[in-house]
Amino acid sequence: MLKQNKSAYFGTPSDELPFTLISDCDYEHFENFILDKSDPVPLLFKRAPFRLPFEVGSTSSLELLSAIIECKNKDIYRTELIQFFIEHKWDQIKFWTYLYTSLLWSNIIVLSYVISSRSHMFIYLSFLINAILIGWEAIQLSTMGRQYFQNIMNIIDFIRCFTTILFGIFLLNDFEHSIITWIMIVLNIIRGITGFRAFGNTRYYTKLLQMCFDRMKYFLLIFIYSTLALGIMNSIASNQENITFKSLWSSSFDIIAGTTDSFYQENTIQTITYILAITVNMIIMLNMIISILGDVFDEFQLDAEIYNYSEMADIIFEIEQLLSFTNNRNKLSYLHVCMHAYEKPTDNWKGKIIDIREYLKDKFLNESLKPLLDENNNQIKKIEENAALNFKSMNNIVNTIDEKVVAIDEKVKMMNEKNESNFKMMDEKNESNFKKMDERVTTNFKMMDDKMNTFQNKVGEIEGTINNINENIQLLLSALSKKSD
Repeated sequence: MLKQNKSAYFGTPSDELPFTLISDCDYEHFENFILDKSDPVPLLFKRAPFRLPFEVGSTSSLELLSAIIECKNKDIYRTELIQFFIEHKWDQIKFWTYLYTSLLWSNIIVLSYVISSRSHMFIYLSFLINAILIGWEAIQLSTMGRQYFQNIMNIIDFIRCFTTILFGIFLLNDFEHSIITWIMIVLNIIRGITGFRAFGNTRYYTKLLQMCFDRMKYFLLIFIYSTLALGIMNSIASNQENITFKSLWSSSFDIIAGTTDSFYQENTIQTITYILAITVNMIIMLNMIISILGDVFDEFQLDAEIYNYSEMADIIFEIEQLLSFTNNRNKLSYLHVCMHAYEKPTDNWKGKIIDIREYLKDKFLNESLKPLLDENNNQIKKIEENAALNFKSMNNIVNTIDEKVVAIDEKVKMMNEKNESNFKMMDEKNESNFKKMDERVTTNFKMMDDKMNTFQNKVGEIEGTINNINENIQLLLSALSKKSD
């Protein structure tokens, strides 16, 4: 989404590359990004195509940050525009981020001195630091309203402030409760971990730690079940009268740390229980958690860029909410970016998945597959050009053939007309000839009928004569027979 100049410029950049600059102008002259031309490097300039809100705490800035954070498509954090926008906003509020982080860590250090020395000076110093932190949270609560309690870390902050103040009041009255002290220091340590989000190199690990606990929650249920089951089996195998916390949990949990003294192998059942504990808790469970955490690490590496910028956006939004009462201007400016024209930032080992993906992208695609594709594209282009020339010549030939076919069609049409007239004349002649032949045949058939009738009459006369002869013969025979009698 960032527009960039077509050509590179040479000069000494005024800041560490890449860096951003905001301006009221759409176009910024490259001399505003360089110091001199004594040690020039190739530079590339990019700019946002529209204005963006860069006033810290302004309504438009909070609305844009809220829209970015609540966006369902987290791939927006991979775009250059969002990344440079967040980085510029981070440079604007990083002082307040470092201040808040220093307050959290100072509070932990002061509380450590309070626990060890019981000095009232450190107690009052703890009250002062926590008063500032409570004021910080109060401003957040007033700006966010009910949404403040939707974040688990805000709830931890609320309880932490209460327990820390309560712990200090108890110490001032010479009263100490170990459970309250333990809860107070644990909550402060948990909140202190979030201070590492202020630094780019540690922000990565805080999010990774959070993901690991999130993915381990269902595994921990199975692990707790197996540990308790092995503890019960060991208690029964060793004939213990009372089931204690040590026999139920510590003995089987110590197997993971390599401590096997609690599993006595005095009989066969205890030996079987010991083998099961080693197999299940030490071999299977440890390998399962290593596999789960390895998958989480690889998965996290794929989206590390998204997690990094989303964490920065959350911190920026939180700080700008606190500073919103100091700034109500909704000024919009253009974002300009100065970067090296050819070099890209190199990171450390990113994990197997990203390493393979970058290898496929940089090595295989760019160095191996892309030249082949370019060569194939050039060959295809040449084939298309030759095909275009061939089609052009074929079109000319086809047009010539079409013209000849049209001429032949006209000649065929003329021949058809002549043939039709000739066939018509022949039909007329044939009809007259057939008519004459029909008359002749009719006459001949009539003559033949007359002759046949004459012939039949003669045959009839002959038959009559023969009959008379037969009668005469019979009469003669009868006469002869009578004479002989």
